[in-house]
Amino acid sequence: MSEPGGLRLIICQVSLLTLSRCAAHCEPALQALRTRDYSANAINIPSIGTDDASRNGNVDVTAIRDAIEAVIKQDKDVILVMHSFGGFTGSRSLVGLEKSLSKSNKNGVVLAVFLSAFLIRHGSNMTAALSDNPPTWIELTGPDVSGEVTSRLNVRNDNIGQGNFCKPNDTAADVLYNDLNELDRKQYSRMLKQQSVAASNLEMLDSCWKSELPKLYIHTTKDLAVPMDLQKTMLEGVQDDSWTVREMDGGHSCFVSKKEETASVMIDVLEELVE
Repeated sequence: MSEPGGLRLIICQVSLLTLSRCAAHCEPALQALRTRDYSANAINIPSIGTDDASRNGNVDVTAIRDAIEAVIKQDKDVILVMHSFGGFTGSRSLVGLEKSLSKSNKNGVVLAVFLSAFLIRHGSNMTAALSDNPPTWIELTGPDVSGEVTSRLNVRNDNIGQGNFCKPNDTAADVLYNDLNELDRKQYSRMLKQQSVAASNLEMLDSCWKSELPKLYIHTTKDLAVPMDLQKTMLEGVQDDSWTVREMDGGHSCFVSKKEETASVMIDVLEELVE
């Protein structure tokens, strides 16, 4: 394929619904990509780790879009990698920045990668998508939950989308890192941060679903956070000829537990597309 130096991978890495791993969570996969001479970096999402409950998904979309545009201005093409919740905001952020649509720039987004990511249909949002099967490893905090700022309630069908922030509960590590050893589970779970609930209530108004941009969905077969059945159902709702599908035998955090394989799958598909 063409020289990797003309391409950059941006990891839009956020976790299911609310919980984020900071950019440091992506480092194992980033290092695996860099050893293959690809420039790769992760984006810190503004709605993550904040005490500002008003930070919604629009703020996240803007941050991701700004990062993409900054790379394009360096005369580089972009692969945008979206993990879990990142599929929601990331799929909106790249609209209009596809290389095939570029008129003023010779560069742009050449591949969108969705790693066990949420694919939200137009007119819906993350809260609605999860209302039938609310994540049991998240708890809500804030005055809208029960009238008291100090309240901490596990997510249920009747309170999802309420409150100010979402935080991990005691079961989060076992769900998110089920294919890591106990020591690594503890290490990465300590990095988990709260996220504003407002980020999940943003309506999906636009996305890359109808774009001819090549898209890769990587299923994670042992995922406890976004189970395979849900992954397949979401993909069926948006899939067309622009999609390539691969599977990995791992849990929700394959960028840590299967870092080399994750890097190889993305690069192999990219090389197939440019042959």
